[in-house]
Amino acid sequence: MRTQEVPARPGSHRLRSREGYVDVWKAGPQVAYLGFFGTAELMVTDPLFKELEAYLRQDRSLVLFTDLSSVTDYETAFRERFTSWFRDHKSSISAVHALVGSGLVYMGIGVANIVLGGLIRPYRQRDAFEKVLTEASVMTAPSH
Repeated sequence: MRTQEVPARPGSHRLRSREGYVDVWKAGPQVAYLGFFGTAELMVTDPLFKELEAYLRQDRSLVLFTDLSSVTDYETAFRERFTSWFRDHKSSISAVHALVGSGLVYMGIGVANIVLGGLIRPYRQRDAFEKVLTEASVMTAPSH
């Protein structure tokens, strides 16, 4: 788990909260990446969902890759809002892959998956998560 803030990835948009941040960017056509750090707070959800909805207007469907490995805590309201947004957009979200470091976050995904019918696939190993991300990015890249 990262313990210090890292520079934002070029091309990403960093959304800050009181005790953390999330970086969001397009990893490829129909592929979005969310990288969380610190506490996942409700205050980032509206601007984050605005970004994702803009991606959906462009691509019509998305595969989401969510790096939660550096999340130290989350607000219950954050999990509830995320679950609600995913439920409302389930027809446009092909899959959600989540890299998890904390047992608390892993349990939160389990709770969300009850409502979402198993939409979120949690990973404990970064290499497995990144392999699926690479495959999704390559599969959706335009051919020339």
